[in-house]
Amino acid sequence: MALRSALSAVLCGLAACVSPPEGQTVRGVYIGPASTQGAVSIAHERVPGVMEAMTMDFVATDTTGLGALAPGTPIRFVLAPDGRSVGGFERLPDTTRLILASPMEPEAPPQPPSDSTAAPVR
Repeated sequence: MALRSALSAVLCGLAACVSPPEGQTVRGVYIGPASTQGAVSIAHERVPGVMEAMTMDFVATDTTGLGALAPGTPIRFVLAPDGRSVGGFERLPDTTRLILASPMEPEAPPQPPSDSTAAPVR
């Protein structure tokens, strides 16, 4: 037992045993369960200094409050320092205004150049 404590102290010293910084509170819309087991899909607002507004899948490390959410529900959640894990889900009022990423519009097919002086092809 003493050996285990000593080993833990040495490893802790090597790793600097610094507690990770607290996660960031983020707002978004719950899209639903993701295709990966234990993951959720969320459209979220911009996280300053971390990432732009987007829709992405996150690992749900804390599912508190998740069971009561329906797809399309505005939420607040905690984004872990790793930027991939989330938890602490809290429903927001349906009237909450969020600043989310615009859905990408499909590109228009390329058009032939318009040249009014060209002779018609026969």
